[in-house]
Amino acid sequence: VAAKQLVESYYHASSIRYSYFDGCSYGGHMGLMEAERYPNDYDAVIAGAPYLTNRTQLWGYKNAKAFLNAYIPRQLMRTIDDAIKANCDVADGVADDLIQNPAQCSFDPDTLVPATLTENQAAALKIYLRAVTDTTGRLVFPGSSVSDLATNQLASGILPAAENAPPVDRRAAEPWGTGAPLVWDLAEAFINYFVELDPEFNANVDWPEIDGRIAPVALRLFDLQTELGNVDQADRLRTFLKKGGKILMYHGYSDPLIPPYRTIWFYEDLARKRRDAVQKQVRLFMVPGMSHCGGGPGPNTFDTLT
Repeated sequence: VAAKQLVESYYHASSIRYSYFDGCSYGGHMGLMEAERYPNDYDAVIAGAPYLTNRTQLWGYKNAKAFLNAYIPRQLMRTIDDAIKANCDVADGVADDLIQNPAQCSFDPDTLVPATLTENQAAALKIYLRAVTDTTGRLVFPGSSVSDLATNQLASGILPAAENAPPVDRRAAEPWGTGAPLVWDLAEAFINYFVELDPEFNANVDWPEIDGRIAPVALRLFDLQTELGNVDQADRLRTFLKKGGKILMYHGYSDPLIPPYRTIWFYEDLARKRRDAVQKQVRLFMVPGMSHCGGGPGPNTFDTLT
């Protein structure tokens, strides 16, 4: 609101014809929250790799802990990537070193045992790739993308398999000491500060999530304490779409920080509930090979506004 007043004053304008929001990651989250909570602020929203729900942290917790007992050195990631591409690259009909849709890839890490990985390392990679469920088997959050693992070895340790060093003490509250993966730092902060309300809570030992399977009572508590920050309810866009608002979403298929499949879930849910509006006003572009909001071997630089 303040920005609009400044623009109108600077240009001596009586009104602003169009107003757009463009953001990625948590910026994508902010754009969708604007559309849901303040539908009159913007005419259109561009939401890249949107952080839709705080359940993302349950996925991050799973991924960080998967490699506690089976550290995979950085130098092995290229070999793993080559094996994945050999198995999946041609699934889209052309061998171009780009996996168009990693959801169609049926790569099994056990095929790398013992030549490349130990059995424990392969088991850890399978945990990393699988979805989060509750202990009854109910799906909670989708799994990780299998494509371009080597190119996602960011310095912040987004891919837990590419930690800069193995854990210092697997049973400690801070298993990696000061060198924890980013996904662990985020997950632990959510659990300790927002859910358990205890900065000293030992999420590594006492949080009831094992290999991506979480106790239903813990899931209910997690949702209760964090759901106000979610933007994953398609029905909340009703007013924005009814007034003619438009939404462009995009997500890299090789995103290691926010799984691309959760965005697909959201779009499909929106299409089921608001089919006519979605056909005219909402688009989702999945970008093969793109990492988080950019980077990676695929096409990852484009003008979202035009």
